[in-house]
Amino acid sequence: METDINKIQVLAESTTVEFKEQIPSKEKLISLICAFANTAGGDLYIGISDSIPREVIGIDAETAIESEEKIAALIIDNIYPNVIPLIQLLNVNGKYVLCIHVEAGFQRPYKIKKGKYKKQSYIRIGSSTRIADYATQERLKLISSGLSWDRLPCQQIGVDELDNNLIDEYLELRQSRRGIPMPIGNKMEWLSKMRFVLKMHGDYAPSMGGVLFFHTAPGEILPQVQLEMARFKGITSEVFLDKSSDNGPIWQQYTKAFDFFKKHIPFKGVRSADGRLDSFEYPELAFREFMINALCHRSFEDSTATVKFAIFDDIIEFTNPGSLPEGLEVSDIGTGISILRNPVIAKGLNEIGLIEGWGTGIHLAQQKLREHQLPEAKIILKGLFTQVSSKWKWTHDLSSTERKIIKFISGHDYVTSGQIATLCQFSDRTARKYLSSLIQKGYLKKIGTTKKSEYTLQQ
Repeated sequence: METDINKIQVLAESTTVEFKEQIPSKEKLISLICAFANTAGGDLYIGISDSIPREVIGIDAETAIESEEKIAALIIDNIYPNVIPLIQLLNVNGKYVLCIHVEAGFQRPYKIKKGKYKKQSYIRIGSSTRIADYATQERLKLISSGLSWDRLPCQQIGVDELDNNLIDEYLELRQSRRGIPMPIGNKMEWLSKMRFVLKMHGDYAPSMGGVLFFHTAPGEILPQVQLEMARFKGITSEVFLDKSSDNGPIWQQYTKAFDFFKKHIPFKGVRSADGRLDSFEYPELAFREFMINALCHRSFEDSTATVKFAIFDDIIEFTNPGSLPEGLEVSDIGTGISILRNPVIAKGLNEIGLIEGWGTGIHLAQQKLREHQLPEAKIILKGLFTQVSSKWKWTHDLSSTERKIIKFISGHDYVTSGQIATLCQFSDRTARKYLSSLIQKGYLKKIGTTKKSEYTLQQ
């Protein structure tokens, strides 16, 4: 827990940080502490404004001292299994700030013991506290047991229902793409090492991951593994131009999604030093990383929630069940920080070249979008779903000068009209004219109102 007030005041509210000006109601306090314990732990600072710039408001000294013991007792009496908070009182120039620190729990899911929200469980999604649904609580149980969904045994089928032809095809693909030799001897030993099958009561049983990889139609056994694809007319989901679904092996679902992508995303010609090259209007690498991320890192506990891939006239969307893994923030994505929700699936996809490196795929995708003069994709948490929304097509034609400006801005966070004037070798006034035109067309946005204003790509 941070106790330096200068550092505290620059913190943003997040999965692990919350600010309150006054001591919250019993219900709000208990639900927040429960959510911290169920997610990644966290710190609650009471007596600091919850808006920026953060001001130390302070709480009454006598109230603060009395509250230390009351809050500790309140938490212990109302959450089970027990959560033991660390509570500290900071004196900031005569104003008191109450700091409550909660560690991520080892006995999840934590629930409310009594009262209006009895037996309810909570989690943190970004900076909000949400009720944990049944699927989320099941995932929390797995986390506490050190397991993942893809390592659980699948009780609906026997190991003999895994398809040998699929296994052979996968192994050949693994050898051709990664140069990994074929397993020697009994394939069952290899499947066991990969956690595609499990040894139970002296016999083998398929794991959930094994069913996803080597059953011919896993979606018939586990409906949530189905992939749904759609091409909509315009910029809303009202009218379908085309739609498709696939309930096959997860590594083949990527191929089906790519086929759908190729069907609806046109080629464009690009001039290079070696001549004219054709490429998709949306970079293939970005599609691959976002699609694989949706298939691999999703939550499977909800038996009705599927992965969706949608193409609109200007936007591509990848939506998968599950918020970010506990402890991961949106700002962490693409920085190399990786928390594997489904390690069996991730390893299986990695060995056939669909995952290149842990935690770097999104960074590479965003970089490729910039090279294509497209804005970075938005990563949005929508309740218990994660969505990547990425622009693939500008809605207006651009002149060569406008394309030059867009390309330059795509390589910078922000630029000034002076930089554009230097780039294009014309006056600052002309630069502002071009920039204003690009703002009207929806390509750029302006930060500030003076001549020193900055410009960035419209997301």
